[in-house]
Amino acid sequence: MQSFNLNQTITAWSSIAENVFVPHTEEEYERLVEILDCLIDQVGEDETHPLASLIDISENDCRDVAVLRLYKDSG
Repeated sequence: MQSFNLNQTITAWSSIAENVFVPHTEEEYERLVEILDCLIDQVGEDETHPLASLIDISENDCRDVAVLRLYKDSG
């Protein structure tokens, strides 16, 4: 099993944090949808693509926000 390297993670995160995030505002949500669209255009159906799991993460974040919107609107 590979050990967790915090310093390496910090370095990597600083270069991708702008594009990998949990949206907290409408603007961030719209940005994430744009990023997701670009990822889908690039990756397509290729589950072996290096960014395929990033699509899963982004889709889950978008879905979570959409569910929260429905919940707020129905309350």
